[in-house]
Order: sequence, then C-alpha cells, then structure tokens
Amino acid sequence: MNNEPAFLALKAVGGLSATARLLNKDTSTVFRWRLSKGKGGAGGRVPPKNFFPIWCEAIIRGSDLSLEELVFTAEERAAIAELRQRTRSLASPETIGDET
Repeated sequence: MNNEPAFLALKAVGGLSATARLLNKDTSTVFRWRLSKGKGGAGGRVPPKNFFPIWCEAIIRGSDLSLEELVFTAEERAAIAELRQRTRSLASPETIGDET
C-alpha cells in the first residue's frame, strides 16, 4: 500500500476522477502528482494550493486522512513521530524541573 500524500489524498476524495473534478483540473494533471519528479511529476506530493479543498472534501466524506498525511511524505511523518517521541521523553515528569 502506498503511503505518499498524493495516493492518500486521492483515496480520501474518491479517486483520480473525483479529485480532478473537485479541483477543476484535468485528470492527467492530478495523475502526475504520483509520478516521480524525474518523470515530470510531483514526487508523490499534493501541490499546496490544493490542500484546503482536498481536506474539506475528505472531512465531508468522513475520511480519516490527517493533515500530516496530506502534507508530509511517509519518511517525513516518521521523522516527525520520532521527534515527538524524543520530545516527550525530554519533557517527562522525571526531567521537568531538573535544571541542575
């Protein structure tokens, strides 16, 4: 299963054709989001100007698409999760107030 933003966005909004209709774009334009940059695509990313309408449609459809999934790649989300985990351990009750 693909976890890149473009794939997840298309899934949340009902597929390629539904996304293209929502954004008033040609299906080939939306299709290119999933192509690598080397092949003239967006490298699996959704162009930022499309975040808001896709997010709204995902909410309307009851999708569990998160903003992080819409914006960040799988690798970036993993790095964010690691950063959150490290930050939580730094801010644990044992370390709060321990400024020695």
